[in-house]
Amino acid sequence: MSDLWERLAASTPNDRTAATVTSESRDTPEERGYTRPHWKAPPAMMAPTKPMLLDPTFRDLTGTAPGRFVVLGILVVPRGHRGPQQWVLRCACGDYETRRAKAILHPEGRPDRCEDCERLEALRRRETDKAMGRASRVTIEEVVERIKAKGQRP
Repeated sequence: MSDLWERLAASTPNDRTAATVTSESRDTPEERGYTRPHWKAPPAMMAPTKPMLLDPTFRDLTGTAPGRFVVLGILVVPRGHRGPQQWVLRCACGDYETRRAKAILHPEGRPDRCEDCERLEALRRRETDKAMGRASRVTIEEVVERIKAKGQRP
């Protein structure tokens, strides 16, 4: 019986980061909870057309590198689609997202990496804060557990 418990204990992750890494993969954007269009493989895109290049208000952003991104081209949208043009960007991790030209040209307060990299950075920052003993966002349940652990009443 103890052999069973030892195998079970060895197969479970040691901490939250290990649990995140070893957890089952979620493949669709809806399952992962993305707030922006996100792809693992490059979406359909096109190079700027001649009429676009002749337009004085158009700016070709292909090849620019804002943050961890590189602009590859313009997202191909269904015929009749209204709205601003979306540029396809490839993150340093290999994932693809879209941004409008305004977000690429004026990145103040906007993320300079894909959502996966943002989440990974947030996990790293949280683990570093824990290791360094810095204050971080704490839930009420965590505060109550800490108080109980010290032997005080919540």
